[in-house]
Amino acid sequence: MKILRNILLVSLLGLGFAQAKDKDYSASIETTEALKVGINQINISIKSKTIPVYNADVKLEIFQVNNKIINYRTKKIDKKGNYVFNVNLPKKGSYNYLLSYNRMGGVIHRVRGDWEVR
Repeated sequence: MKILRNILLVSLLGLGFAQAKDKDYSASIETTEALKVGINQINISIKSKTIPVYNADVKLEIFQVNNKIINYRTKKIDKKGNYVFNVNLPKKGSYNYLLSYNRMGGVIHRVRGDWEVR
């Protein structure tokens, strides 16, 4: 019984450390030029602490002015290690986005924000 209790304790501690490491992820969203009406290239950099993440499943949801939601997915990486999306912004106005990413079925990380197209 004592051995079983020790195994359970070690398992719970290991799970706690795994969850703590998940908080070390960050994402940055950049464009090569100012956003315009039409197709825009969006570059997303995902890092674990300071190390780039190359094997993430990345999903970008764009909430348009007319209440439409457009979903984009990619695993494509450019030479700089950024995930690349070609996003269509059909009208001027404010767009909200939701970036979701995870590694190998792990915790899903989310980043929310908005863009202004003039």
